Amino acid sequence: MFFYITFPLLFLTIKRNPLISLAASLIISSLIIPISIVFSGYSAFPQYYISPIHRLPEFISGVALGCLYSSGFRIKRFKVSLLLISVIAIVFLSPYNNDGWTKNNYVTLPSTCIIVYLLACFNIKKGIFTSPLIFLGKISYSFYLMQLPIVLFTVKYHYMFEWAPVWGVWILLGLINLAMSVICYYMVEKILS
Repeated sequence: MFFYITFPLLFLTIKRNPLISLAASLIISSLIIPISIVFSGYSAFPQYYISPIHRLPEFISGVALGCLYSSGFRIKRFKVSLLLISVIAIVFLSPYNNDGWTKNNYVTLPSTCIIVYLLACFNIKKGIFTSPLIFLGKISYSFYLMQLPIVLFTVKYHYMFEWAPVWGVWILLGLINLAMSVICYYMVEKILS
């Protein structure tokens, strides 16, 4: 709700200067959690993770990317290299020592922005391999919404997952999140739209 309320207030400013808005949001997002952790002395999960103020720079980054894309701005060179570097950063660097799941936003957010933007810019045709990805895009909002109950359940009942290796737990939780997202998409989003 916070972001729905702030969007009309921020949109015109971001639209006027999307590159500056993107750069500022990336810098602020990179610093806000580490600085908060230094002052508080702990990662305060899930407070930082769900705090609208701490997540506002990420939202601004997404709006700025949308404005850049709709203005026709495209990255012309090194697209595949940038995509590969960003995927490697998300997989290998972002999770490392990531207190509060947002401490490494200096890696996570720029890499995510590059991945999302480049995928949007690629001329991808709908086909047998891309249709599942398009469907994942359609359920992405539900996927985002279903994370929080799963995360809170996992934090509270972490002992229930001690039987499995960490990677197995992540796969299991990902599949549960995916199933809940599909249900939410068809039972709520499709009915209301």
